[in-house]
Amino acid sequence: WEWDFASGKLVWSQEQYRLFGEERSSFNLTYTAYLSHLSANDQQLLRELVKDAIEGKTVFAVEHEIVRKDGTSLRVFEQGTVLF
Repeated sequence: WEWDFASGKLVWSQEQYRLFGEERSSFNLTYTAYLSHLSANDQQLLRELVKDAIEGKTVFAVEHEIVRKDGTSLRVFEQGTVLF
């Protein structure tokens, strides 16, 4: 996945859509929509981690649970690199 912070645009691979149980043609891909698949605690964790990664305080690497569209859940590991 890629996220352009300046424009707010997110781009997911087809595998990301599959993992989240969403359809590319009908899912309105936004940061808020992405966060809606996480528990309230994980949403807060991700917000803080993203902020710290953008500010250069930490690397972006986290394991957390996502709730798929059908209600099932799975644990995922995400990591990323902030590029300016």
